[in-house]
Amino acid sequence: MNIKFDNWWLKFGCFLTGYNYNILSGCSEVAAKSVKRYTSALLIITLLWFFIGFTFSERYLKTGFFGSIVSAIIASIIIIQVERQIILSIQKNPFLYWFRGGIALMMALLGSVIIDQIIFKEDVEQKKNSTT
Repeated sequence: MNIKFDNWWLKFGCFLTGYNYNILSGCSEVAAKSVKRYTSALLIITLLWFFIGFTFSERYLKTGFFGSIVSAIIASIIIIQVERQIILSIQKNPFLYWFRGGIALMMALLGSVIIDQIIFKEDVEQKKNSTT
């Protein structure tokens, strides 16, 4: 049972990261563990950005539930593709490091603003009510 689940997880990880499962299945355990680690990290980031995409489109774009689901899926796909490009890059190009840093900064800023607004929504409403 554990072997089948492990095999499924590795296949799923190869699907997300872009690695070839047929090649990776013949490689060392270190390579498989690396793909599993990337898969876990990608899932965390993807779930976070699914939530952010859903909330952003629901709150600011007023797309409704199904429109928000579509927006969340699009945000998740974009994040997976950006991360896949980072994971699969072979060259050590300084421009790529600066570009990745810029993308990470923008993503962190956008995500933190949206999540902060959700977390502190009640506090902001109380402050607005007390000042008027």
